[in-house]
Amino acid sequence: MLRAVIFYSTADVNYNTTAPTGTLANSGWQWVGYWGSFQGAPIGPHHFLAARHIGGTVGDPFILNGVTYTTTAVFDDTLSDLRIWQISGTFPTWAPLYRNSDETSRSLIVFGRGWTRGAEVREVTDAKNTLCGWLWVAGDGRLRWGQNTVNSVVNGGCYWGELLYA
Repeated sequence: MLRAVIFYSTADVNYNTTAPTGTLANSGWQWVGYWGSFQGAPIGPHHFLAARHIGGTVGDPFILNGVTYTTTAVFDDTLSDLRIWQISGTFPTWAPLYRNSDETSRSLIVFGRGWTRGAEVREVTDAKNTLCGWLWVAGDGRLRWGQNTVNSVVNGGCYWGELLYA
């Protein structure tokens, strides 16, 4: 789950704003819920996962497929930026957890909500004008998805833990 999905190939704000189809159908869109202005994903009948840095409070709502669940407890993973929330009620379905450590060179689908691509950021040197990325502009809160390949697993330090670099 990401804060934003920025596409290299297009600045179209309507790109990938509906569930993936074909071979990517049911690749996770069905488990992305609203956690404030961010997202989380159910990982068991009574728990969902979200990034710790986005915050939240016990008693806040988590909305999945139009159904509101109230949080009743929170559990931090002290080795990463992940936080597990417990809810009242029961999720009808949840995302399976990936328990292996062989992510490098694997394809992944990412989901993000909020920001759109702004002006290009370029590095200008003697003979080159290299695209380095884009500025972010006002968010629209729409969920998007993208596909990438994991290049490596990197150490993000004591707060972030291991991170996938794609």
